[in-house]
Amino acid sequence: MAGPTPELKSNELGKRVKMIASSYADTGILNEIAWQGAFRDSLALEGTPSEPGALIARGVLLGLKQDNEGVDLSFDKYATRYGIDWGWHACRASLALFLGRPEFVVDLIEFGVPEGDIDACLGAYSYASQAGFMISASEYIAKLRVMKSEVFNTPRAEFMDEVVIASEYLRTHGINERDLADRIAAGWKVASRESNVTVLGNVDLSANEEGISFNFCLRADVDRCLAIQQLMDEALINNFDDPMFEHLSVGVFPADMGR
Repeated sequence: MAGPTPELKSNELGKRVKMIASSYADTGILNEIAWQGAFRDSLALEGTPSEPGALIARGVLLGLKQDNEGVDLSFDKYATRYGIDWGWHACRASLALFLGRPEFVVDLIEFGVPEGDIDACLGAYSYASQAGFMISASEYIAKLRVMKSEVFNTPRAEFMDEVVIASEYLRTHGINERDLADRIAAGWKVASRESNVTVLGNVDLSANEEGISFNFCLRADVDRCLAIQQLMDEALINNFDDPMFEHLSVGVFPADMGR
């Protein structure tokens, strides 16, 4: 009698990478020792049955280093050898805000969520809402309600309410959600490239009939946040014909405010 199928080494690697990414998002500190070990293992698994998962894991690891070229190389190699699937899209989209590449979420939205998969739908909602795709995120929320997801019984439900309000605002004013996402990405890039500042993974969203406020959490003092806020406003003015200030505020807040 055959025993249980041994777990692919890439599954264990994927769990480690998820822990590294989660810790980085929460603390703004990348565990270099863990990162180096995981990256080394992702290289060692090429040419083995674990290669597909190793390529995805490597793409995420390089994303944590904001190595856009390395990210593209890893995901393109996977797509060439194994095709494009939901996992490929989901892992790319998880990096969209961090890399300032909203097109990753656009690709995921166009690909579509596997029918009836609550976890995939919840993931798609998270990636879309974090990157500013509020209309799509609200549609995922509607699907989660139909599937009776337990997420509505958690603290995340409050953020979801703001997403729905934001989506209604965009629809009412005829604003394309990609325009919102592009401006959020521009603000993120300004904050993330500032020296001596750590951008944390959580964001603060509020919306009402007057507009949408989207704020990044920084490990920085109030004065530094104010200076970065000014740089973000300047970037929106310089990079867009219409910075949409009458509809959108993209800002920052210090971590010790406890939002």
